[in-house]
Amino acid sequence: MTRRSAWAALVVLSCLGTAAHAQLVGRLIDAVDASERADHVDISLLFGCGLRYISHTPASEGNTLRLRFTPLPDCGNLNGSLSSPPLDAVKAIRSIEGEQIALGEVDITLHFAANERYVLAPTADSHGMRIRLLRPDSNGARITVFEKNGPPAGYAINLEVSQQTFDDEAIKRATQRTGNPAYVAEFRLADQTWYRLRIGPFDTESNARKVLLAVRGDYPKAWLAIGDDERLTAESGESATPVAAARPGTAPSMTPEDIEATFRKAKAAFSRKDYPAATPLLTRLLEQPEHPRRAEAQELLGLTRERSRQIAHAKAEYEEYLRRYPDGPAAARVRERLRALLLAAARSINGGSSSEEDKTWKVYGGAAQTYRRDTLQLDNTAQSLNLTSQNTLITDVHFFTRRRGERINFS
Repeated sequence: MTRRSAWAALVVLSCLGTAAHAQLVGRLIDAVDASERADHVDISLLFGCGLRYISHTPASEGNTLRLRFTPLPDCGNLNGSLSSPPLDAVKAIRSIEGEQIALGEVDITLHFAANERYVLAPTADSHGMRIRLLRPDSNGARITVFEKNGPPAGYAINLEVSQQTFDDEAIKRATQRTGNPAYVAEFRLADQTWYRLRIGPFDTESNARKVLLAVRGDYPKAWLAIGDDERLTAESGESATPVAAARPGTAPSMTPEDIEATFRKAKAAFSRKDYPAATPLLTRLLEQPEHPRRAEAQELLGLTRERSRQIAHAKAEYEEYLRRYPDGPAAARVRERLRALLLAAARSINGGSSSEEDKTWKVYGGAAQTYRRDTLQLDNTAQSLNLTSQNTLITDVHFFTRRRGERINFS
């Protein structure tokens, strides 16, 4: 009985701990708001915690919209927080469903009252999503998102989030590891204060994304922040004084031994198809001054991007290889890969097999009937022969269904 009581106490404490942690989020979707105009309907989803947008399907039209996100650290435990708020005032949406499909991903599915054309954009602070439903007289598919503090004015990389502030040692360590000035920003969620350890600011998104890929080895949960604190949206346009002097977009110098070890690690990750692990390693190598492994790393990064279906990035990396190494040992095959990507893009634009139409189920078939009778008749003076070798009604039916999806082609 004593052992049973102990187990029961552990279960109760575990449930209480989970419930208390879940209360941090409250409800994943805090509110849904809509405003209607003659040519469009704007829908705003407000999240109870940070959700980094990953993708959505279908691309631009349908009666169901599936959004995929990665929960940020401030989400805590999402158990019990996926219920939808009331939708009485939002006539365009029939229902909303939330589902945690894996530890690191959340799906939010919107079921529209009718088939809709739409465009969408996540908010800069990762706490919302704007969806515009386009009406027949709409003059375009563009959506502009403005936050309460004005349009985004800068970029930073969020390394870690904590309810305890980061000390000087953590800031110094982040600066040394990333080669960029680190600082701490705070924000309020419900009645609690959270602290973000960040590096930046960066003048362009491309610079910020390059550094983001490089730092994910040390900070795997790092994400890009756009104009969501005072440091990034200062009216003067000048950033606060950095903790340590560093130039955005550069990486700490590596020794030849470090370069060789990093390249071997990246190649091993590529061989086992772990492309998310290979990408930041190769990016780090490309941020170094010219070295013997740089050309190989440039080609391998392009191939990694291509295998990850990041086609625009892959083309950019291949073009960079040809610009730097037009007579390099891999120049011929890089040109062929780049040519194949350009041809695939052209086919897609001209209605090839990659069109959005092919991402729906297609069903077709047919039926045919043929009557066949074969007879042999032979007459001579001695005898007469009349033989039927075939007397058949042949029925043929064929049925075919096909769907070409983002990951699987089914037929």
